[in-house]
Amino acid sequence: MRKVDPQAIRTEFAAEIDRRLQYFGRASVALSSSNHADADTSLLAEGVFLSASVLFETLVSDLFLAYINRDPAVFLSAKKAAASKSVEDKYGAWLVAQMRFQQPKHVSIADVRAQVDAKGYNVAFPDAAALKTKADSWLAPAYAARFTLSTADASLFDTVKDVRDFLAHRSPSSSTAMNNSLSTVAAPAVNQGLGRGVKKVLSVGAFLRARVAGQQRLVLYLARIKDVASNL
Repeated sequence: MRKVDPQAIRTEFAAEIDRRLQYFGRASVALSSSNHADADTSLLAEGVFLSASVLFETLVSDLFLAYINRDPAVFLSAKKAAASKSVEDKYGAWLVAQMRFQQPKHVSIADVRAQVDAKGYNVAFPDAAALKTKADSWLAPAYAARFTLSTADASLFDTVKDVRDFLAHRSPSSSTAMNNSLSTVAAPAVNQGLGRGVKKVLSVGAFLRARVAGQQRLVLYLARIKDVASNL
């Protein structure tokens, strides 16, 4: 059975991020002569960030599925345990003792998708801590280790999700979560330039188009997303 190639997934993701960086560069130049250059570039930055963050979420989900496809033993054991507990809770331990589970060595990617979520949804995580917990419970140790993120990478992961959620929902709670993340993300040196100062961020677009040491903040974010993704 042919297995999904995680490196191919990472390579395609990097190419898609590069396409968005190039698009942002071209479009920014085109907008620079506009009478509304700042406002237009702000909207552009929001759209590009939202697109990139969705790609990042999809990458994580696709890699989870690929790693299960390549070595399903831990995932199947977890599913067996969950199924046994469900039967025991409803029918008792005796019936569980009569059950037999034939664990296959190989599981197709289509079957992996169906077992992970019958509705075909992506595997999504509220934060980096939940990502690690699920990786440890579903993936072979060598693959799970890829989702044990450094402090800087975990902070980046959480911040990208919080900014994405604000751009998608614009709710007071999502604004609070985003600003909380932005207040701490820049603490690790590798994330310098990604955070906010004392003032809360009200316009994400203006925040992303602003220059930090000569580079627009959106570009810094996409470069860090690409860097983190290369190690997953």
